[in-house]
Amino acid sequence: MKARAIVYSVFITGLSAGASLANITLDFNVNAVYSGSGGRQIVGQDWLQFNFSVDGSGTVSLDAETGSANANVQTEVNLWDSPDVGTVTDSRMFGESFQLTATATDQSGTDYANIYLQGDHSGVIAIQGTNAGRIDGAGSTSSGPEFLTWTLTSNSTDVVLHFSQWAFGNADANSDMRVQDLDTTNDFNNIGLSGTFDLSGMSVSSHIGGDFLSLFTKSHNTV
Repeated sequence: MKARAIVYSVFITGLSAGASLANITLDFNVNAVYSGSGGRQIVGQDWLQFNFSVDGSGTVSLDAETGSANANVQTEVNLWDSPDVGTVTDSRMFGESFQLTATATDQSGTDYANIYLQGDHSGVIAIQGTNAGRIDGAGSTSSGPEFLTWTLTSNSTDVVLHFSQWAFGNADANSDMRVQDLDTTNDFNNIGLSGTFDLSGMSVSSHIGGDFLSLFTKSHNTV
């Protein structure tokens, strides 16, 4: 699975639905030297965290970090840093910060799993299992189903991220993917080897306890 071009709209809870304040793009590039089963790098049972800060004029910067001790992973994640990933127009967000964290689970969804970075299709985030370069489905012999789950925290109580797109690579052409938050599900069937899909109704909030957004493979497939 590849989350290469996820776009977020950030807004303050209480504003009208049309009052989105920013568009933020994350691009998880991984050096091609880490392609294939022999090149992929293990993050381990650790997180990938994306720390966003809004300055006094509304520019959103990104500091990506990981709990992994793998020096190659640390180098790749640090390359995701950017002084400008979007612009906020509402002054109420100036000076705010928020954190988006990715973790992996397998089996029942309660056990932490190893995250991998792989250089195919310019970079993929995957989970160790039957195929450590993909997110395996329920029919996986060793670990499925596997879930890549995103949670949001902030120094404010009213930040919401709306996910509008996700992109993937290194997939099985016949795989069926599901993207799900607390109350909405988007399904994508026979997705192909790589591509980008729009999302509808997907969001995660910093002020709703237990809120999350999760990506996983449906049925017996692997992706």
